[in-house]
Formats: sequence, structure tokens, C-alpha cells
Amino acid sequence: MINRLLLVFCVLIGPILLGSGVASGDVLRPTPPMVCPNDQESPCDLIRGTISADDYRQVKAIADRMVTSKAMKRSLFYLDSRGGDVEAAIAIGRELRRLSAEVIVNGDCFSACVFILAGGTRRTIGRGDRVGIHRPYPVSTDRRDYATAQREHEQLRKQARAYLDSMNLPTALFDAMLRVPPQEIKILSNDELARYGLNQDDPIRAELEDAEDARTYGITKNELYRRRAIAKAKCTPLPSVVARSICYEEEMKSGAP
Repeated sequence: MINRLLLVFCVLIGPILLGSGVASGDVLRPTPPMVCPNDQESPCDLIRGTISADDYRQVKAIADRMVTSKAMKRSLFYLDSRGGDVEAAIAIGRELRRLSAEVIVNGDCFSACVFILAGGTRRTIGRGDRVGIHRPYPVSTDRRDYATAQREHEQLRKQARAYLDSMNLPTALFDAMLRVPPQEIKILSNDELARYGLNQDDPIRAELEDAEDARTYGITKNELYRRRAIAKAKCTPLPSVVARSICYEEEMKSGAP
């Protein structure tokens, strides 16, 4: 069950071992170093442990309430899960996309959790945090013949590919999952995360924000990108965050060649 805490929602799902069934945990507010928005009108959720259909129902209930609330400004989800139900993870990812949610990996995001990560429109993976993949597998041990298992595999493959494509991510990510046996986890490198778009913002969100920035500065998008490139080259080497921020804003406003 999820409790409402001053309009800030925190979902905690119990610990998991890959392929095992364990009970769900309690409901908590994310604790430091995880940071929630200062305003109390934005949901802030921690999804941790086994991913299940019940978790989808809880997240959907949160999303329904926030979509109907005119007060929502920002939606932030922290992830720390080693996997679970793939179909539930995909459904949760779609709810996060409905909220244009920001997603931050805080710990491990393995197996089915990667589909939730894919649903974010802004994705952040902290230093030392890990994203891992392997081949999705059914948790059922019921006796099936080869043809039945093949049909189920085809259905999952179509569902996963269609989902990743709708999240503006390459379906090659699912192909990479299929190459890793279920009993193993491949930890993705920074280059691989970038290749699959998992440590990048959704391109549609980025396009909308670029258009807004261009309007703010009263310039075209081409000019916006030119100024950003200059600001990056000039400001990145500066020693402090404050100095880089001031430098960046000055460059964006001045537009000096």
C-alpha cells in the first residue's frame, strides 16, 4: 500500500534475488543522498526491489491522481531494483512516460528495471550506480511444449521492441538483452549506456526544452546550438560549479563568437 505524505509519494518494494519471489516491502520517503523537489506538489518515488503487477497498480494510481491534479510541476522517481515482472515493468514505464517523469538510478537497475528506466524522459545514472541486462525469462515453471514457449517468446519480443521504440530508444537494446543468459548480468559501460540512450534525455523532451530555451533567449535554434557549443568549450574547464554556471549563462546571453 502507498501512503500519501504531503502530496509526496514514495514507493518502496522489497528486496529481490533474480528469479525469486519475495514479499514487497514498506512505503518510505527517499532518504539522503536522494533529494526530492522542494515543492510539495510534485511526486517523488523510490521504486526498490521486486517489480510486480501490484507495483504497477500502485504507480498507476499515483499517476492517475497526479494527471488529474493541476498542481503537478515535476515527477521524480528513484530506481534501485534487480528486476522482476517484465510486463509490469513495461506498464510502469508507460505510466512514467505519461507523467514525463525524471528517473534516477540510485543503486542497481537490473533486468526488468531497465524497462522502467526507459520510461523516463530525463534519465540520470549516478557515479557508482549500475545498469545491467540479461535475457528476460518467464517466472512460471509450468510444463509447456516448444511451440507454446516459442509463441510466448515472440509475444514478449514484439511487446518489448514496440515499447522501446515508443520510448524513442533503439530496439538493439533488446537484442543485447537476448545475448546474455538469464543467470548472468551484463553491466553496461558508459559507452553502452549512451549507445542505447539510457543515460540521455528523451529526444522529444529535449526538443521541447530547446524550443523553450530559444524563445527565452529570443534566438533561433541554430543560434541556440551554436552558443551552447561555445559555452561548453569555454566553461567546462572552469574549476567550480558556480563558475561554470555563471560562465554558461553569460555565453548564452551574449552570443559573442
